[in-house]
Amino acid sequence: MENQVSPKLSIVIPIYNVEKYVKACLTSILANRSSSFDIEIILVDDGSTDHSGNICDAYSRRYEFIKTIHQTNKGLAVARNAGINYATGKWITFIDSDDEVEKDYLNIIFDLIKLNQDIVLFKYKTMVYDNRKATRNTANNTVSHAKSISKSKAMYYLTTEEWGNFAWNKLYKRKLFKTIKYPADKNFEDIATTFKLFEKASSIMICNNAIYMYRIRANSITNSTNSVNRLKNIKDSIEARKHQIDFFKKNNYIKAARNANCYLLSTYFSYINAVKVNRLKEDKTYKKCITLIKRQKINFKTVGISKVALRLYIKVKILNNTPNLYFNILSIKNAHRLQ
Repeated sequence: MENQVSPKLSIVIPIYNVEKYVKACLTSILANRSSSFDIEIILVDDGSTDHSGNICDAYSRRYEFIKTIHQTNKGLAVARNAGINYATGKWITFIDSDDEVEKDYLNIIFDLIKLNQDIVLFKYKTMVYDNRKATRNTANNTVSHAKSISKSKAMYYLTTEEWGNFAWNKLYKRKLFKTIKYPADKNFEDIATTFKLFEKASSIMICNNAIYMYRIRANSITNSTNSVNRLKNIKDSIEARKHQIDFFKKNNYIKAARNANCYLLSTYFSYINAVKVNRLKEDKTYKKCITLIKRQKINFKTVGISKVALRLYIKVKILNNTPNLYFNILSIKNAHRLQ
């Protein structure tokens, strides 16, 4: 039975070998805790081989609203789906286990719940590796500049760094997940899924409060130091981005499709760079990326003269016209990075 003070919120946190970070993550959430907030925290231990699972169990024993699910390692997408299936809240949100939240996180989330939107996007700050680049806010219990946006603008926002495809900087009505699941065995599952949730939503709102602290660390899914894993991750990203762009084009979200194509082009370069830097075999995907880059024509009238578009334009020109120069620059940059 849901609490009468406020609607119930389910917070799903996938866990995999994060013993170094999970306590800080949970502590940051618990610092927000109030008896007026009816929440459940669902920890999905995805077959951790370190002490992460034991830490989760300890928190579940101490706090009745924290539940732990243990499963064999099946990946982030399956862990998220398991948490969704277990959730009972009318609203649901996600937190990555190596991230943290601001002191006013739950205050803002429950104010957003009162607005009764299907989806609300909120802003985030970045922490680099183990050192905080962003400073924490002092408590701010009010929602800042929340406004409704059109479906077309929401789709475009998915293709921007400010809002992005991330699962964790969004609040959803749980009913949206009845027929939508994250794809198993794939990384970048949020790129392949979030636009589907947006399409199904009847109302979408954005909020300017930066209440989430996103940690960038060296050996995460997006920054794997293992060359084989790195190539698989990039392949998954290419597949997800193509799927997303096809949807945008089919449904006439033209501005979103154009911006998303810039990110796809960047991903082609990421694959080429990873192969060259790690001296790996130039496989079919590598050759296809080279071919697709040669076909690219960046039209500044349609994508706008942004730093991303300009940087891509220069890279396309150099690789297509003077490939030896491009790869020499890449080698120099990599050597400098390793120093």
